[in-house]
Amino acid sequence: TVGGDATAVETVAELAQVATIALENAQRLAFARRDQDRLLLLAEASDDALYDWNLDTRDFWWGGGISRLVGSDAEPRENTPAWKRDRVHPDDLERVDTSFEAARATNATRWEAEYRFRRTDGSYAHVEDRAYFLRAVDGRAYRIIGSMRDVSVMKQLLVREQASRAQAETASRAKDEFLAML
Repeated sequence: TVGGDATAVETVAELAQVATIALENAQRLAFARRDQDRLLLLAEASDDALYDWNLDTRDFWWGGGISRLVGSDAEPRENTPAWKRDRVHPDDLERVDTSFEAARATNATRWEAEYRFRRTDGSYAHVEDRAYFLRAVDGRAYRIIGSMRDVSVMKQLLVREQASRAQAETASRAKDEFLAML
């Protein structure tokens, strides 16, 4: 029958359309999984501690070198912003909070600060913290992606270099004074 053939053709066309959509979705999912795997591997390969903070849901994720930064093989016990904030050195906390909140309250897309971060053993690492704000159309920050890098070795080298320079300047002044007395 002619009417039955038309219905069969429509059914096959609908099935083909559904199959095409399903294949496209499967391909998107495969690409998303590949990208997710790639990002997780990059995070683990990095010495930087990486974080993702959703301000709306309060979800907080740590990745990358956070275990190396805090000096422990264990992941942070709490995936919260408070866990991070509680580890900022008390002498640095007000400066860090003030600069962070100022950047968050404006339309800034980036924030960075250098401060001391407490390790598991109680010692402090000097860190460079950089964050990128994702903002809604109204300018409100709703998500923060960031990284913390341990710059303790660079800080130590800078202190040594400054001390060596001060010693050299003192020696040079002493030499000049001695020659002036002669």
